Amino acid sequence: MDVEAEMWLLRDYLPGVVERNRREFPTIARIEAMLNAPTRVVTVLVAADCTDGFTLSFWSRPEAVPDPAASAATSEFARMDPTAETEAVERLARDFEAGIWDRANGHLRTCPVLDVGLRLLVSEMTPS
Repeated sequence: MDVEAEMWLLRDYLPGVVERNRREFPTIARIEAMLNAPTRVVTVLVAADCTDGFTLSFWSRPEAVPDPAASAATSEFARMDPTAETEAVERLARDFEAGIWDRANGHLRTCPVLDVGLRLLVSEMTPS
């Protein structure tokens, strides 16, 4: 399962970001092959109270996304077409105001941490 693609913000409001990332970034398997060394994949959970401004940190703070300062500080939004960004942010704001977001994702508000797809690859390279 592509965990990042299932994160509500990307799945419901920014699906183009997922497709772009799949084109631009190598898969974990590809990175492991390039490293050509035993590699351990570690899941990095993101805390609900994470205040960093990266896109996936908004998983528990949907109210922050429509804030222009918050979305402007993320690489995902900065790389978007401005019209698509505006449409996505406005749709989220409407859904949040109408309670649609809470009906679909409100259960996340009680989670202290969430797997949003971040992975750390740890590999010990030996000199040749």
